[in-house]
Amino acid sequence: MLVGMPALTLAVIGSIRGSLRAHLAWIGMLAYSIYSLAYYVFGAQFNDLFLLHVAAFVSSVFAFGLALAALDVTSVDERSARRTPVRWISVLLALPAAAIVVLYSVAAVRFAITGQQPSDVLPMPSQRVHLAYALDLTLLVPAVALVAVQLWRRTAWGYALGTAACLAVGVYQLNYIIQKIFVAEAGVAGVTSFDPHDLPVPAVLLSSATVLLLGLRKTPTKSVPAPTAATRTPGT
Repeated sequence: MLVGMPALTLAVIGSIRGSLRAHLAWIGMLAYSIYSLAYYVFGAQFNDLFLLHVAAFVSSVFAFGLALAALDVTSVDERSARRTPVRWISVLLALPAAAIVVLYSVAAVRFAITGQQPSDVLPMPSQRVHLAYALDLTLLVPAVALVAVQLWRRTAWGYALGTAACLAVGVYQLNYIIQKIFVAEAGVAGVTSFDPHDLPVPAVLLSSATVLLLGLRKTPTKSVPAPTAATRTPGT
C-alpha cells in the first residue's frame, strides 16, 4: 500500500500515455505483484480476503502477459546498453540468484540426509518456508538468471526486462523490510524491527533500475520521404 500500489498506478498511467520507461516499470511492478500475491493465494490460511487475493493474482498474471505482448522491444535503442553499465547490473542480479540456489540447495540436501527442516530468516511455518523455496527456485531464480544473461549480452530484451527485474526484486526486498517491522511489532520473538544489513540489496537494485530507466533511449523513427514525380511508378 505504501510503495507497490502507488508505483503500479503511476506506471500504468505513464504507459497509457505512451512512455516506454513507464511501460517497463509497469511490467516490473506486475512481476512484483504476482510474486507477492502468490504467498497469499497459495500459502496463507483460508481467510475472508481469499477471493480478493485470487482476483488480484489472476489480474496480475494476465496483465503481465498482455504488458509483455504490448512491449515494442525494437523501440529500445541498442546504444542505451552501450552507454549504461549493464554488465555491472547483470552481475548484481546474478549474485543474489546464485546465492539463493546455493543456500536452498544446501538446506534441501541437508533435509534429505538428516531430516532437518529448512528454515527462513523470519520464523515461518514449514509449509510457508516450502512455498518460499518453491517460488524462488521455479519462478524467481530462472527468470532473473535469464534476464542477467541477456543483459550481459547487451540485448534490447535484456535491457528492457533487466529494468523490470531490478524494479520488481528491489521493491519486494523493500517490502520484506517493512514486513519485518510489522512482525516485530506483533511481538514475534527473534525478529528485529529494523536491521541496517537489509538495506543494501533493495538500495542497489532500485538504484540499478533508476540507472537503466535514465539511460534508456528510444530508437529514432526514420521518416519516409513523400514520393516525388520522379520516383512515382505509373498508375500510382
